[in-house]
Amino acid sequence: MIKWCILLALCLLAAGCPAKQQSSAKQPSTSGTSTAAPGAGSSANTQTAPVTVWADPALKVPLEALAPGFKAQYPAGMYVTYVERGELLRPLVEKPPRALDSPPEVFIIADRKAFEMLRSSQSIDEVTARTFAGDRLVVVHRPGENWASPSLFDIYKLRFEVLATGSDGTSLGYYTRQALISDGVAQRVADRIKRFDTTQQVARAVAGSNHLAGGEAELAILYASTAAQAAGTETMLLIGDDLHDAIRYQAVAGKDCAARPGVQELLRYLAEDPQVQQTLGSFGLINRQSAIKETH
Repeated sequence: MIKWCILLALCLLAAGCPAKQQSSAKQPSTSGTSTAAPGAGSSANTQTAPVTVWADPALKVPLEALAPGFKAQYPAGMYVTYVERGELLRPLVEKPPRALDSPPEVFIIADRKAFEMLRSSQSIDEVTARTFAGDRLVVVHRPGENWASPSLFDIYKLRFEVLATGSDGTSLGYYTRQALISDGVAQRVADRIKRFDTTQQVARAVAGSNHLAGGEAELAILYASTAAQAAGTETMLLIGDDLHDAIRYQAVAGKDCAARPGVQELLRYLAEDPQVQQTLGSFGLINRQSAIKETH
């Protein structure tokens, strides 16, 4: 009887132990999967998200041309929102200043003051900044017209009614105001200047018609790159680059964004890819090396 009791106890013990061992083995595996899954899913989603970019609208045409090349390197590509400098800086100049709403991972900006304000507000990672192109200012008119001037100063002698320029809310207007003041002609043409809130509006003010009507202008000051891209404009005068700050286009990572997927790839693509430099040149922009050399 004792022998059968011992055998029964051994059988019960043998049946119970594997079940306990199996339960113990499953618990870490299940816990590990549930912990890792959100991280793995989040990483996968991030890897497939485009790099968010805020860019000066003056660069819209070349950036759209460069987008496929970047997508070949980083399949998620980039999602670009074009923001004039006034709109970009508005929160930073309020009293009291406030932080940017939903800032991007990369800023592409066109003037030094905008860069400094973003840096001062801790909106960017300054050490990641890359100059990738430059530009010049030009005076344009409609093709076939005979406007001519030996200098920016001398335009006041011309019998035009309207000179189209960018407003202070555009990077174009920022540089244009510097040039007009530096050459001493700002006051002489003040009553003939019409300022527009976007760079493209300035170009259309000249190119829109063969006759002055509806607020259009005979002359306009544009970026050389915009003039090269715009149909219906002809360059009359290349404005001296000693009359304004050097025009440099810079790409810089937003604060705490430098390590995000695609950000460094985009910064290197714009500043280091030889094909990018050729493409930018075809749109009337100055190459990176020349832009960096400008010191005034």
